[in-house]
Amino acid sequence: MSRFLNAMFILVTILTNNTANAGSYGFFEEQFRVDSSGFIPTVDGLWGQNIEGILGVEAFLLQSPGWSEAYVGPTFKFSDELTVGLSSGVQMNNGKFEPRFATSLFLNFNDFATSTIVEWGTNGDVDLWYDTKATYKIEWLTFGLHLRRFVGFGPTVSISTPENKLSYWLSWTPVDVEMGKFEAGKALFGGKLGF
Repeated sequence: MSRFLNAMFILVTILTNNTANAGSYGFFEEQFRVDSSGFIPTVDGLWGQNIEGILGVEAFLLQSPGWSEAYVGPTFKFSDELTVGLSSGVQMNNGKFEPRFATSLFLNFNDFATSTIVEWGTNGDVDLWYDTKATYKIEWLTFGLHLRRFVGFGPTVSISTPENKLSYWLSWTPVDVEMGKFEAGKALFGGKLGF
């Protein structure tokens, strides 16, 4: 799967270079999950293209130890405030390829934003994953709340360059909502380069 994802990152880079002035967007990100087992790295990237009217397309790639995924699908930008995405692709878990699906919802109201991504496979609840943020931005500082399945819930903060191309973020996620537990040493942090 590593070769597959490397090839997909190269393809996304080529597409990005060829469409940089034609409504394309995206990011490359490295993030780390911190918990009692240590640091768990993840690399991911997204490429999107506005096509015409409300219609667009996005491709997403992710790789972490023991897990990889890649999916693509249409996006619908109903307004400057509302974008919905639907995607399908593959996941690789313990050396086995399986189907993967995702849906996303992004809401922006001036400096307030929410984002929700839900992913699932074919193995029921164990394949269900979600990530949601509600944030408020003041110039280069963004803060709010972050909930991610299998990680936790808590406050998040991000700082970015004036052009918003480079950002560093930290989410302290001590509350396990599903298990009703509190673990102070749980967090996510990373850096993101947008284009």
